[in-house]
Amino acid sequence: MLARLFLAAAVLSACGGTQSSGDDLAELSAAAFPLDPYPARCGVSLIDSFEQGTGGWHASSWAEVTLGASVTTGPAGATAGARALQIPVRFTGAGYEQGYVGRESMQLSLAGCASIAADVTLPADAPAGLRGSLVLLLGPSAAWNGQADEVTLAPGAATTVRLPLAAGIEPVPARDLLKQLTGIGLKIDGSSTTWSGTLALDNVRVEGLQGPGDDDRNAFSVGTFGGFQDSTGAGLQLPTRNGFLTFTADAAVQGHALLWPKLGAGGGDFVVGSAWFGDTQAPQSTPSLDFHDWVTLQARQDLPSGGSASVWMSRAFPAVRYGSDAQSFTWQSGATQMALVQNGAVVTLSDGADLSAMSEPWVLLWSDGAPTLLTFQHRPASAAFTGGGVEFDFAGPLGSVQAMPLYGLGRGAWSFDDAVVQARALVPVLAAFPVALSETYSVNESAQTVTITDSYSYETLQDDWATQPAPIAAPPPAVYWASKNGYPVHFASTLSESPIATWFGPFAYAAGESVGYTIPVAAALTRQPVAVRVDNSAATKPIRAELERVLTDEVPSEPGTYWLGNDLSDAEFLCDAWATLTPGSAARAKAQTAGPRLAENAFLSRSVATFTEPVTGQQYLAPTWYPEQNLPFDKEWNTGRQLAGLARCSEAIDLDLARGAWPKVLAMYRYHRVFFDWATGSVLSSTLGINELADGMHFAWDGMLGVGRLAKKLGDTQTFQDAAYRTARQQLALYDAWFQAAWTRQIDYGIGHISNAQLPQDEVETRGAIDGWVEEFGCATLELKSFWQTTNYLYFDVPAQLSLYRDYGLAARVQALEYQIMPSLHPSWSDGNAFDSVDQRYYGSNYTSAHLAARALLFHDDPAALFTTYNSARGTQAASQWYSMFFHGLAGPTLLSIERARAPLLEAPVGAVRLDSSAWDAAAGKVSVDFQALRSGSVSFRSRKPGGAFKLHSFAVTAGKRYAATFAP
Repeated sequence: MLARLFLAAAVLSACGGTQSSGDDLAELSAAAFPLDPYPARCGVSLIDSFEQGTGGWHASSWAEVTLGASVTTGPAGATAGARALQIPVRFTGAGYEQGYVGRESMQLSLAGCASIAADVTLPADAPAGLRGSLVLLLGPSAAWNGQADEVTLAPGAATTVRLPLAAGIEPVPARDLLKQLTGIGLKIDGSSTTWSGTLALDNVRVEGLQGPGDDDRNAFSVGTFGGFQDSTGAGLQLPTRNGFLTFTADAAVQGHALLWPKLGAGGGDFVVGSAWFGDTQAPQSTPSLDFHDWVTLQARQDLPSGGSASVWMSRAFPAVRYGSDAQSFTWQSGATQMALVQNGAVVTLSDGADLSAMSEPWVLLWSDGAPTLLTFQHRPASAAFTGGGVEFDFAGPLGSVQAMPLYGLGRGAWSFDDAVVQARALVPVLAAFPVALSETYSVNESAQTVTITDSYSYETLQDDWATQPAPIAAPPPAVYWASKNGYPVHFASTLSESPIATWFGPFAYAAGESVGYTIPVAAALTRQPVAVRVDNSAATKPIRAELERVLTDEVPSEPGTYWLGNDLSDAEFLCDAWATLTPGSAARAKAQTAGPRLAENAFLSRSVATFTEPVTGQQYLAPTWYPEQNLPFDKEWNTGRQLAGLARCSEAIDLDLARGAWPKVLAMYRYHRVFFDWATGSVLSSTLGINELADGMHFAWDGMLGVGRLAKKLGDTQTFQDAAYRTARQQLALYDAWFQAAWTRQIDYGIGHISNAQLPQDEVETRGAIDGWVEEFGCATLELKSFWQTTNYLYFDVPAQLSLYRDYGLAARVQALEYQIMPSLHPSWSDGNAFDSVDQRYYGSNYTSAHLAARALLFHDDPAALFTTYNSARGTQAASQWYSMFFHGLAGPTLLSIERARAPLLEAPVGAVRLDSSAWDAAAGKVSVDFQALRSGSVSFRSRKPGGAFKLHSFAVTAGKRYAATFAP
């Protein structure tokens, strides 16, 4: 609702007045605000095409392969015109050798450009294995740019050698040097190669944004069914056990079991029932498990007695469909009673029976628990209770059998009469089994909504009772449950809520083959909280001093080579703080230079690698700078931080950072597209589909939001639309997590994160959110005896997270958790010498800093008191650990939060302005912002005093001009 009010006010302002009452807007001169045009346009395209001569290109005096060579022009290898540069080379086979040609004395700015490229042509007799790379000479001293990524050259063909203007040069140069190109060259190298010949260079050019490639345009989700291989192709993992809506199942078809994990003896699996075909002999053959789409699997297996069997399984449907040419089917469950319809009458049997008069295609089986429903394509000839199961014999091939726990995970008291009603209603539904699900979306930017449509395809069957199949279409159960708990979801058609309990909420559906719903676009795509410097406040003066000391003295200026999460934390701090730092100060100069370099460093080729998802064959980029790089988890966490860090620095300081790195950004964003769960609407924490954990869900969301904002600014419409859809679903998932525990308690399926076992129903923690979704049993619930479990929905430095809590009515629940529950259970939460025996860590660490930041930004505690609490952990055990909150990557954002605890919340319009300075004058009670307008018309800032209501401040501006605005919040 707040997002809609914000947009409505902005529209009114654009149509009528120019600003809210009392606000002040002054235009700045360009000299007072020396920024490049934003968004920049690349001011050059072709550098050299050699139509008029060599253009000053020459061979180096130091590289042996081209030593003494004289370059000329000629027709060979021309790709842009009629002539190309001809470069004689000579490889002697003496180990590694290199050649170089280049030109100097250029004066060229690459502002607004994405890459430099050239075409290199080898003659057909050239050997394989030669490589080429472009070299830039940057700055007044024409310094060599460093190592660039090499491209393998193809004999007998033209190869494009491309150098991206971000994440392509190691070590990372200062970004302002890319606006001072003084020379360019081509390096050729090879190892143990003997060859003399002439290669051609042509079409040396500067390129604009490279948009999505085929791998991006065609990316699709593997859902929870994914596998893992490391970046070398080793370590293949292909799970054959998966969680669905109301059960977990393995791939084996003979003996296929519907399982309830953690509910069995000793915390193992409770077997709802298992299916056997022909007899109960275990087969020797290995089942095949086929991926159909992100919610659908099919397994097949040869039977020991001949023939075969298959099973359809869907994460969007609470049943399975078995198919076989065997002539008997046994459901092994320990059932002692069976209900069915004989000669038009419902009968209950506890012994075998002739079923030739079976007049409806369903059977209910149960003992002392909830019933299981079986429906048949063909009429069984007879049924017999045998060995803990019920065997159904057929006169010919059995065809299809559908099986499901009638009430899903509902295991409480049930009524026989209702069970019969439900069974009869489900017969036509189960006759149309969904075997494919396509999800499409449409983003309405003016309404700030995304409309999502789930369209199903079905395998329908004709049974011996002439049942008319009745397809139904279910929305994701998390979407339905969130709607029942206040999230604004508008369904396109009337839904029916069934008594079937899934792990994620009630199973609801619409009649027909599709279901649509509309949800809000994440507000962080259109407005963002921004940091402000607090002036004229005695309470915050020492906080600012410590913040700038940490920034100046402790944050490194040079990028690291490993564990680059540190670089990303520092980059986010530097770029977030940039607008709060005094123009002309050393601290601001460091933030402007080091912040983008640290963010860019994490995208260098030595810092990332291409991984292949083995089930679908899709590729994605992921970091290789952390210990778990070759394990199937934590990639959503790390890619999210990496994308968010690059986005913050690109938006705050230099959009060219994103422009140059965009192909790598898209390849990394692809992880969030490939590993995305339909049922919950969240990015997965594990490539194997195992779980979606609290911190990873937030970090993934932050990264996707950053990609969406950048795509909008760079003009990549397709990626923006995808990010708007995906972040909207992720936002709903994060909201729904606060209500999932109540549902989990309702169905009595609470599995504690720490105990990893079923909790008594009245001990399921519902005051907070959940620890995360789990594929095999729905979710892991919080156990707040762990300090981490009180912290994981505040951790760490995700600006949109606190806005979500404010905008959607969750702040009161967070407040109770923060000020009542957490201190009661963890009274030593800030004492760095106190030990949390559950988490095996000292308090007063990075978890404590997350609480301090939340108290500052969400609840506006006294900054002096927060700073005292922060400092109280100095010199303690926690301060000496690697997770100390005094580490600069944590200290910086914590201090930046604490300083503005009593300042108004300020939100800037995304894509409308670029901030240069933001401050709060505590004495005058005024916010001041210097900004560049990115569009003409009305732009609106939003502010809110602590405890007050949001206020809109709208200004009429002209694109490209710089302004200073002062207003009272």
